[in-house]
Amino acid sequence: MDYPLQSDAQTLVVSMTVKEDKVAEFIKLVNENQVATRKEPGVLRAEFMRDKEIKNKFYVNDVYRNQAAWDHHAATPEFALLGAFMESGALEGPP
Repeated sequence: MDYPLQSDAQTLVVSMTVKEDKVAEFIKLVNENQVATRKEPGVLRAEFMRDKEIKNKFYVNDVYRNQAAWDHHAATPEFALLGAFMESGALEGPP
């Protein structure tokens, strides 16, 4: 499969460790975010992964066609909910 180079693509790669008592809530929020993200215009990839060995460590890897697609995503309610959750002290450290 050939993927053309996207010179103005925006990539989000985040790893985060969630406090163990917040994992179920985090998974629910991220799954809702990912479902919505995949429907947004300009989203080339939206991945959510859980570490095989460290069960409360997660990875997000999103790629947006351009800055406008990222800006649209960053303004969604799902993104705001996930951001508020992360800022609430649910993570074991900064993402």
